[in-house]
Amino acid sequence: MNDATFDAAANYMLVATSGSAAGQALPIASVSRVADNIALVTLATPMENAGYRLTLTPPNIADLAGNVVTPTTFNFDVLQPTSRNGVVARRW
Repeated sequence: MNDATFDAAANYMLVATSGSAAGQALPIASVSRVADNIALVTLATPMENAGYRLTLTPPNIADLAGNVVTPTTFNFDVLQPTSRNGVVARRW
């Protein structure tokens, strides 16, 4: 990916799709390149147990040849483990 577009936090949007912050965007502190096809998105605030949608916002992201990335979204859930009497359990 092109460094000028790949590492710009403004080219990514993270929105809560469930939980107490449903519908709200979470602030992205920074984006850094891990590899030519991997970005590390660092958030400004912690994520709660909820569903989220990360969106890459073309036409601002291009590959090394200048081809604009098509709109891409990733839906995922965050589930923190909880502990009861020394036993770790995950809420599903």
